[in-house]
Amino acid sequence: TNDSKENLTKTYIPRRIRLIEGNDEVAVDVFFNYVAFEVPGSTKTQCRTVENGHAFLAELLEELIPAQQEQKWKFTVAQKKIGGSTAQNGAAVLTSGKLSGELLGRLIQDFISVIRDLRQVTLPSERMGVQTVRKELRDLRLSGDVTNISKTSDEFVGSAIKKNFAPGGRFQLLRCIGQQFRKKTLVLTEGERVPAHFLGRLLEPKVHLGSIFVNSPAPKSALDYFLQDDDYWLDLLEHASSLENRSATDRIWSCGLTDAGLHNLFLCRDRGVELFDLGEPQLLPQPAFLTKFFMSFFHAFGMEVIDEGTSWVRRFRVADSHKLDLTLETQSMMSYCYDAFTFAMDDLVEELFEGDESVRELLIKYVVLQLLSDAAFCLARWEEKGGGKKRFGARATERLEQWLWRSLWDIYIACDVHQKLLIDGSDSLWQNFNHPSFILR
Repeated sequence: TNDSKENLTKTYIPRRIRLIEGNDEVAVDVFFNYVAFEVPGSTKTQCRTVENGHAFLAELLEELIPAQQEQKWKFTVAQKKIGGSTAQNGAAVLTSGKLSGELLGRLIQDFISVIRDLRQVTLPSERMGVQTVRKELRDLRLSGDVTNISKTSDEFVGSAIKKNFAPGGRFQLLRCIGQQFRKKTLVLTEGERVPAHFLGRLLEPKVHLGSIFVNSPAPKSALDYFLQDDDYWLDLLEHASSLENRSATDRIWSCGLTDAGLHNLFLCRDRGVELFDLGEPQLLPQPAFLTKFFMSFFHAFGMEVIDEGTSWVRRFRVADSHKLDLTLETQSMMSYCYDAFTFAMDDLVEELFEGDESVRELLIKYVVLQLLSDAAFCLARWEEKGGGKKRFGARATERLEQWLWRSLWDIYIACDVHQKLLIDGSDSLWQNFNHPSFILR
């Protein structure tokens, strides 16, 4: 631009990127066309003129890598600054009971706008991919080998197949850790014993959920449904690739929004939706892109923070019958949670897919799969942090049981959603709600 600096100051806002470890930080202040760069321990500030933004960032990255590896900096993108001084992420808005009415409507419309924008920046050659997936599906049906699925076909269903169904994948991990809990071969703290006991029983094949929960979400575990048939992952791929609505099979470029759930966006009435947490860009159909968004309506309740962000709300108590029961607070939030989810589902399916019920069914399958996958992720994180082994030093007092309770919630709500929305298929869940907080029009 040829505008003067005086004019630029009226429209441009400085940006700041931080690399943090303890009280040290590396700061990059970008202001107009020059950069002031400070490194901890450095006695001088480096200033550079930026002519090619991409080339500068690439060069900066190369220079930072050795220092980052040596000093173990954690890279963040100043998330609070993105959402403003009073930023609150969508998950916190949901769990506080405020995601309804105009605010819920703003969330839905802004998210639809994001998807339409992504569709606009996707090249015509990138949109096509379903024919390749259909051809590969025929070969996969013959081999039945999940390890043969290509990256293109896996991404077509939101990368839900290999990470979950392949040998050594997340569903096998659930079975393996469940067996270890039942055999009591792991070292557990006092706080871990109760959730580990229930997880062991819950993850046993052909378990009857009524023997574990006071108000059972279903007779049978959703995990058993997905694993009872070796071809379920093939059926899922066929469902996704056989949809007739091109809006459901044409791919969009994700722009790195690989986990665009409520927990990764800021939301308020004035500013609307502001997304953060970028990953590797992908080409995937819109239903696959929406997986994390819809899943987060239930997932958020398992990671509602308390104690100044140091732990999560526990959603269960042990009843006198020695079964798990939802806490009273959780019970009171269930209908509100389903109402918000259903309202969002209705609007997005109507706006993006012309009300195609086959797309709705696929989206619900994705939600259940992702909740079960997150349950496995929680158990993997528990192990990585030292769970199941003798812990020493600072780790000896670290309370890791919250990962087990969160895993229990993910499995419980996955079974509940599977039963209510896929098995029962209650028509009442998909009607326009008369709840006053959800009436927008």
